[in-house]
Amino acid sequence: MTRRNSGALVCLGVLALWGPGSRPVPAQDTALTIKLAGHTLPEALPLIGERVGQTFRGGPNSADWRIFLFSNGCPIEEFKGQLKKFIPFKPGSALWYKNGSAWAFDEDLASLEARRKATRLKQQERYRQRARGLAEVGEWVKPNPADDKYTADTRARLRKYWSMFRGAPPAARDSILRGRFTWVPFSQFSKATQEVVRDRISGISRADPDGTQFIGARDYKNCEVEFRATGPTEDPQITVTLRAVPTLAGTGIEDIAHPPERLKDGDREWGWSRFQKIVRKEPTGPPGREKIPELQRIIHVKDLGGKKIEQVLEQVALRTGIPVLGEYDPCYARRTPRIEFRQTMDTQNSAGLNLTSLPIWQALDAITAHFRLRWEYQRPWIWIRSPRTVLAWGGEVDLSPPANPTAPGV
Repeated sequence: MTRRNSGALVCLGVLALWGPGSRPVPAQDTALTIKLAGHTLPEALPLIGERVGQTFRGGPNSADWRIFLFSNGCPIEEFKGQLKKFIPFKPGSALWYKNGSAWAFDEDLASLEARRKATRLKQQERYRQRARGLAEVGEWVKPNPADDKYTADTRARLRKYWSMFRGAPPAARDSILRGRFTWVPFSQFSKATQEVVRDRISGISRADPDGTQFIGARDYKNCEVEFRATGPTEDPQITVTLRAVPTLAGTGIEDIAHPPERLKDGDREWGWSRFQKIVRKEPTGPPGREKIPELQRIIHVKDLGGKKIEQVLEQVALRTGIPVLGEYDPCYARRTPRIEFRQTMDTQNSAGLNLTSLPIWQALDAITAHFRLRWEYQRPWIWIRSPRTVLAWGGEVDLSPPANPTAPGV
């Protein structure tokens, strides 16, 4: 996927909270002070314009962009210039243009078409990856007389969940391969697969405080099987969960799109821990960042444990005095029609990152690696990119704002 200055989608986070070392605003330039989160670009631009005494509008091509913006004294012309560079995909461009008494912003048709093409290509790539992985798993789960008991049990367990995909209706299988959150009621599976589902769910019993209950041996026909796209964007997984409806209890398996591996050399246990290694190896910052003078200053940010991505980035901008422009990504650890859970600095066994006495570039590396984001430096701004942006364009993931956002709004 080729971008012009890396085009983006769903959210454009502009953090411009000025601190030590900030630049004075030129006399002819108007300072922008505003806080926004999760607004579409057509929603946000009029609000931004109000703050600087101008009328801004978003054009039709930009209607599917969402932004978060934290700015305290950012020169408005500088922001406009950064936005113009940040948005477009090659070979397209973005522009500000006069529309009556208002200033309108939009990307051109070439950029819009390039975004759509990038989305299609990513969808096709991930569809092929999942189909290829499921075929590999189909071979791996076949019984092998040479297996020890633990390996044979692992194959048998994975084979049951893999067969739930094979026994789902064709439309559901296609939806799963496209990375869409898909749930299949017990009644829609083939007869053979229903027996597999019944075997896995029968041992679960759950009584919730509100009086709802599920007794697997009796209520197995109420079970729904959820298929979720998970894992790193470069190598997607498919997580399967048997849900004991109407409760939230369930059982499942981490991945049916990749054969498991030995967790350790010589260990009998199998699992998918290599995906964490893939995430850690993903580059998150620009080459040569450790040599950029402005990024060598020490950042003093602490007590980030439990904070969500917009809270963390706001603190970075506040403490560094460097404005930040980024694609909005709420960084959901899990989001389904029933559950919404956002990643924080405590998620995935992190005790909370203490950034005291770290150079700016190193702090950004740590933060973006934790949230699976990337960052760039476009002097004098930091840009945040999300690899999930293009997936949201294609409907594979939902990056719309949470029901209870932490950002303070306007």
